[in-house]
Amino acid sequence: NAVVALAELSGASGLHIAAIVGLLCDEDRGVRKIAIEALSQMGTDGTAYAELVACCHSDDDCEVRAAAAELVGSLCEVGALPPGALVRFLEDEDGSVRRAVLQRLSGMGAGGAEHIQAIADFLEDDEPDVRKAAVEALGAIGGPGGAAEYADELVDRLSDEDAAVRVAAAWALRGMGQATSTHAEAVDHFL
Repeated sequence: NAVVALAELSGASGLHIAAIVGLLCDEDRGVRKIAIEALSQMGTDGTAYAELVACCHSDDDCEVRAAAAELVGSLCEVGALPPGALVRFLEDEDGSVRRAVLQRLSGMGAGGAEHIQAIADFLEDDEPDVRKAAVEALGAIGGPGGAAEYADELVDRLSDEDAAVRVAAAWALRGMGQATSTHAEAVDHFL
């Protein structure tokens, strides 16, 4: 693909970046998605276009929004965007986008602690994959000062209708160690 090849050029010029960024507004969803993927291959060189990608949270296509969320998460991790730019994608109507954001926040570990309430709000999402991602994110954020204050909500997920959510909740609680010692019996019973 020419767009991806352009992005892979070492030392891509501002002109090349501008051409790729211009494709974020293309009427073809496939082109918009490829443009985001191409920008993601540019690594930290993408700080100049970070705000434009963050605006893709309102794209009509859920695959484009999910790809943009993934790229925004990467840009947040390198400090090109504040984590709030990623959290904005949690408002998405599509579960795959919400799941991708929660997984990215999970990967931030303690860095996601600033948005712990936003993560916890998805423990009761309609979609099991989203609930599981929220559980895993809370587990990754962990102990005291982190997600331990949501241990009771995680214990509730031990009786979730979805087996994957139940298992994730058990592992999240177990990983919190001393922070959830009062819930050890519920976890041991589950495991």
